Amino acid sequence: MKKTFLSLVVMASATIASAQETSSAYKPVAGNKTIEFGFTPLGGSPLSISGFQVRSFTSDKMAYRANIFLALNNKGEITQDAAVAAGVPIPELKTKTSSFEIGLAPGVEKHFEGTERLSPYMGLVLDL
Repeated sequence: MKKTFLSLVVMASATIASAQETSSAYKPVAGNKTIEFGFTPLGGSPLSISGFQVRSFTSDKMAYRANIFLALNNKGEITQDAAVAAGVPIPELKTKTSSFEIGLAPGVEKHFEGTERLSPYMGLVLDL
């Protein structure tokens, strides 16, 4: 499932990147919507998706954004090894824990004049 999702993200990124290169305008303008996927290729678990962000530009200088983060962690720990005591088999015991995390961070961005392709900005984000 992870490989399929990652493949789709890479293909979508390549399509979006090629579409941007053929466009006459590099910076987003009023009415544009963007989607960004974040990943950490050099993190503890390579190629893990760290969330995604959606932006909606209300003007050439202002955008609203929403970051969404989902995490599922599973951990297993052996608390007793399997053994045989007095001819009676003792089973292996494991403790399994799972956690699910949802993060939402709405925000606003104020974009400034910069270069032809880059759009420097300051933003305010409320991390929930």
